[in-house]
Amino acid sequence: MFDQAKYVFDQEDDYLAIPSQYDLNEDQMLKQFCNLLSEVDCTSCLQSIRGTGAFRCFKSSIRLMEK
Repeated sequence: MFDQAKYVFDQEDDYLAIPSQYDLNEDQMLKQFCNLLSEVDCTSCLQSIRGTGAFRCFKSSIRLMEK
């Protein structure tokens, strides 16, 4: 395993770094997703991601759209 790890570090230009938790903006990702929906669903989706419990409300809103 040491040889494999050394090879990867020696060839690091051939690999992409995995983003850390600080590189992701969850709020922006949710907004981008909402903007992909129809106008009515987009409005509902954007309203669901405001305030406390935004992720829970977002999941509930998406589940309602599936039905």
